[in-house]
Amino acid sequence: MGMVYSIKSIKNETEKNVLIGHVACILFKPDTAQDMFLRSSKPELALDMRMDLQDWFAALKLAKQIAPEREQFICRKLASQVEN
Repeated sequence: MGMVYSIKSIKNETEKNVLIGHVACILFKPDTAQDMFLRSSKPELALDMRMDLQDWFAALKLAKQIAPEREQFICRKLASQVEN
């Protein structure tokens, strides 16, 4: 059922790199997805994907590049993960 929602959410997307990134996510290929999102006009999707995966180290690295305003939130999540 989750895959159906994933596909429905991208049905109107027209940018090739964004579509390939979403397909890579569905196929559990996060590195490929990140690469395609970063090549697209929506690089923040790469950061969102890493945050959804709770890959806080990768998310922090991306945030420094594309969304410094989200860095503090990610640092808190990373600290919580390391603490546990």
